[in-house]
Amino acid sequence: MFKYVVKFATRRQIDGWTSHLDLEYDTVKETITVSARNKKHAVQVACKESFGWTTYAWPTHVDWYPEDVKSIKRK
Repeated sequence: MFKYVVKFATRRQIDGWTSHLDLEYDTVKETITVSARNKKHAVQVACKESFGWTTYAWPTHVDWYPEDVKSIKRK
């Protein structure tokens, strides 16, 4: 088993609920260290063990997905 540092990032809409003309976004990031066999397994473990992120609309809590992974590095 190796230790991997997995970084997640995604865009979250913070404005524009009343008008589609003024859409604004910010970036939500999270970094987690996991113990896994390889990079593919590290992504699966990180998605299960991470906290996730919150939105300002429904659903209020969103889990991270493998598509949200920005980098994987072996520690």
